[in-house]
Amino acid sequence: MPIHHRIKHTANSSKVQPARINLRSKMFMTLAIIATVPLLLGVITIYIAYINSAEQSARAYSHQIMEQMNIHLNRSIYDYAKLTTVALYDTNVMEILRNHSGPYQSSIYTSAAEKSKMNLFISSLSFEKPEIVGIRILAMDGSIFGSADEKQSDHWLYEEHPWLKRVVAEDGEFVIIPPYEINYYSIRKARVFSVARLLREPYTLRPLAVATIDINSSLIFGNLESVTFSKNSKLLITNHNGDIFYPNKAVDFTLPADLRDNGLIDLQGETYLSVLRESSDETLNIIGLIPVSDLRKNAQVLFEYTLLISVIALLIAYLLAYFGARNLIKPIKHLQFKMKKIQIGLFGERIEIRSKDEIGDLMNGFNSMVTEIERLIKENLEIGLREREAELSALQSQMNPHFLYNTLENINMMALEQSHFEISGVVSSLGKLIRYTVNNKVMFVPLNEELRFLEAYMKICATRIGAGLIWRMHVDPILKTSIIPKLIIQPLVENAVQHGIRQQPGCIDLNIYQEDGTLYIAVSDDGVGMSAEKKLELIQRIGLPANPQQGKKESFGGPIKGNALWNVNQRIKLLYGPQFGLFIDQDSDIGSRFMIQLPVRLEEIE
Repeated sequence: MPIHHRIKHTANSSKVQPARINLRSKMFMTLAIIATVPLLLGVITIYIAYINSAEQSARAYSHQIMEQMNIHLNRSIYDYAKLTTVALYDTNVMEILRNHSGPYQSSIYTSAAEKSKMNLFISSLSFEKPEIVGIRILAMDGSIFGSADEKQSDHWLYEEHPWLKRVVAEDGEFVIIPPYEINYYSIRKARVFSVARLLREPYTLRPLAVATIDINSSLIFGNLESVTFSKNSKLLITNHNGDIFYPNKAVDFTLPADLRDNGLIDLQGETYLSVLRESSDETLNIIGLIPVSDLRKNAQVLFEYTLLISVIALLIAYLLAYFGARNLIKPIKHLQFKMKKIQIGLFGERIEIRSKDEIGDLMNGFNSMVTEIERLIKENLEIGLREREAELSALQSQMNPHFLYNTLENINMMALEQSHFEISGVVSSLGKLIRYTVNNKVMFVPLNEELRFLEAYMKICATRIGAGLIWRMHVDPILKTSIIPKLIIQPLVENAVQHGIRQQPGCIDLNIYQEDGTLYIAVSDDGVGMSAEKKLELIQRIGLPANPQQGKKESFGGPIKGNALWNVNQRIKLLYGPQFGLFIDQDSDIGSRFMIQLPVRLEEIE
């Protein structure tokens, strides 16, 4: 192994190299990801959509059932509330209640006739209403009237009826009393809730009694046991204070105070979807609690089946991706093998093209590239030989410049002797141009030397064109000592003469100034100008990385065809970088305007 190869290998081996993943593995992983991600997203989307659909269906079904329950419940409550007012329309009952409307007494006498009339009246109210356990009327003086099966008591006590003050405070509106245990009926002990109302004298509004209807919770709510929204759902009926009317048995959880419709709550470690329906008089609430796990049970089964099918599909997709990547990489591996041969100088290698797809185009491009490289190497060798021959020929045929200067000087003297001062001026300007251009050893010159060269050039142009050519220069005096590339402005001026004002009289302006360390050289004319399409075409030609007219030479003073402008732009970019160069003003309405941008250099030329 050569010494420099060993040194390079040793230096590289000291660095930790990243793991190399071949193209086939990358392609396989890419295809696998392309197959996996959309499939997983689809499975998750289906799962979420199914859950949302199940929740919406459960909400809709629950609201529908609860609406029917609410209508039935409201109708029943209002029927019971109306029963509490029937006593106001019976004269015998009203007469008895007026007799017992005095102050409350711990013991009071009630006649047998009064009891008989009241029992008959109360029994008629509960006829064929098995859910009504009993109806009682509590007179203001402490007397109590009830149905026949009630245990007889002389009077009622406040401590036995803690809800009585609330009924009196409602001032005649009916009140629903939460469920409680009663034992004042002789037949059975029952759990009831009551509808109560304060009865007043219709004309004097004097309180007469409190009528209560005790309703068996099991009978009125018994049919609700068959109502289910899901396997483990719960149905509750409460008031605004949170007292539970249904179910009849005690519950082992507490509802949150901020319970809302279509919300999620946690009870005993389980998440429930709450469905809430309030009665029209805002006295009772119907609450449905549906476990989220019930809603997602079917979705879970669907998800498991879908996931199983997806896994099988992915395995098949991975196998297809593996063999597909293998077949796709095979021609690329062959191309890589041929490229390694080119690296060691075997330019005669070619690839047999067997496909007409992008891989085939790549192989065709490789063959073309190798052919072109082989041609360029041969051409470069030939050009080198020809350049040496041309240099030798130029040295052999080189003419002494002093002979040309002396000849021009003699012509100048002859013109002066004949008083042809204009010819003398042209010859003198031509001599200055030749002296300036012959010296090829100088690449950079002060700006004032370039300006003197331009003045001599414009004198010759004025002689050729006539009085129609106007030449103006506006130069910052500080910049006259700045250093610029030699012969960098003349092509722009020549372009303005040839294309701007050659066909008609006009003016050429040269403006040189600086801003923020950048030297701006602007050459403009008021001639025929260019169309927007022509400007765009010229900008593209000037900005090309390769000479747009390679092989075509432009003689000094000959027509400008874009080659000189391309040379100017390339010289500047090679010398100063891509941020500088030649630019065309696309906004100029009259004539054309070209701008050179260079860095300001005020140092002396070495």
